[in-house]
Amino acid sequence: MLDSILFKNSGSHEQVIDIGALAESLIFYGKVRVLGDAGVVQYLVRKIPPLILIGLIESGRIEFQYVHDTLGVRTQKTYLGEVHDLVKFTLLDVSYEDRAIQVFRQAARSPQARLAGYKFGRLIKKFEHDSFGQESVIKALAESSTTESSVKSMIRYLAPEYQQAENLQFKIKLTHSNTFTVDTNIDFEKVNLSYNLRIPPSHSTLTSALIVSQLQSAYTSAFYGAAFNSEISTGALEAVLGLHALEGVLSRRAAGAQNIGQFVELTLENTYAIREAVNSGRVTFYEVLALLETADKFRHWVAGVPDDKDLKRAYYQAIVKDSKFEKLPIKTSRWACFTAAGLGIDLLGAGGLGTAAGIALGAADTFLLEKWVAGWKPNHFIEGDFKKLFTGKNLQK
Repeated sequence: MLDSILFKNSGSHEQVIDIGALAESLIFYGKVRVLGDAGVVQYLVRKIPPLILIGLIESGRIEFQYVHDTLGVRTQKTYLGEVHDLVKFTLLDVSYEDRAIQVFRQAARSPQARLAGYKFGRLIKKFEHDSFGQESVIKALAESSTTESSVKSMIRYLAPEYQQAENLQFKIKLTHSNTFTVDTNIDFEKVNLSYNLRIPPSHSTLTSALIVSQLQSAYTSAFYGAAFNSEISTGALEAVLGLHALEGVLSRRAAGAQNIGQFVELTLENTYAIREAVNSGRVTFYEVLALLETADKFRHWVAGVPDDKDLKRAYYQAIVKDSKFEKLPIKTSRWACFTAAGLGIDLLGAGGLGTAAGIALGAADTFLLEKWVAGWKPNHFIEGDFKKLFTGKNLQK
């Protein structure tokens, strides 16, 4: 369970990578990858102390895949109107290591951190889209009955104030294997009045080419999921699109997110406690790094939970296994080592009687667990360093 997850550019200039979600994933997932270009490097170095970032990559907790080539949509104006094609380009005469080092050093604020950029260049890996078939993507977009509905969803998300006078049309017509035109009735002058309320015109303007580029980006998520056999942390826009190509990736990610969300809600009584604590700065990445030193056994335990099993159920069973709790009647098992009221009867397998169970042992009482439970259990980590960091004074600031 929760074997690996990949983070990539969310498409939002305000939050290129969800740093809180990244911190959460470092606790739960066996492998955390970041796939990014210069913009992602710059964002991470500004959000995570550079030496901490280097340490996470050097220790293998994060694997950074640097995107050496860029996918996009090129537009040419002809006497027939605008003609588009999907393109892939790289920076000539610049290696991916040199480019990564350059951006890292520019984003770092201290001389020591800037020097660490050279180590960053040696640690990262190169990723290229060699096997990604752009011609197949544009053909699929041209033939798919879902493309137009996806564009409608995209417009509602990116420009919610825009009102389409007629039924929205967005038809991709192939002219050659990799060139195409777009027939649409979107009023881009009006749609950008709404779009630029959130995205400054200096950053982006909504066009037919940008819409196709976003559709292509959604398809790349399915490609990345297959390339790395991993869940993909997709941005909100990709989730809104709902392309058939994304169904497998999104459903896999949704299952992983739901499992973690329910588990964190159980143990911290706040589904978003980890992400919010890190994103708000109440918990620093220095503290997250210290926590990871004690999280290895817990992460390995999560990895061993079968994919078809609920994480909450597995956690409960792991705690009571080979302990006095395992043989106690439900009513007397209320002295569990975590708040069990939210678990309900399904974890205990004995009807509605179990819903009244559940009083969490305080931090001062955790020594009792050592007497009741033989060997390491996942609650040792949760009731110890994990709760100390993400509850109490850290969340009261």
